[in-house]
Amino acid sequence: MSRQDPTVHTPEPATGELIGRLTQQSTELIRSEIRLAQAEMSQKAQKAGLGVGLFGGAGVVALYGGGTLLATVKGGSRA
Repeated sequence: MSRQDPTVHTPEPATGELIGRLTQQSTELIRSEIRLAQAEMSQKAQKAGLGVGLFGGAGVVALYGGGTLLATVKGGSRA
């Protein structure tokens, strides 16, 4: 097992370099989060669109069902 010489110092990055890395990584993180949010919203919008379409279809069926019920009640009262 080899030991590192304690007198050898690895150079630490300068403050300006660290700030540059921080800026770059923050920008990349924000952009990736925005892309993720857009993908999630797209999926939710598709599901919501399907739900709205099905709800509208159910409303049309209920409208025709109500009309049929009224016609049956009105027709039955004549007899």
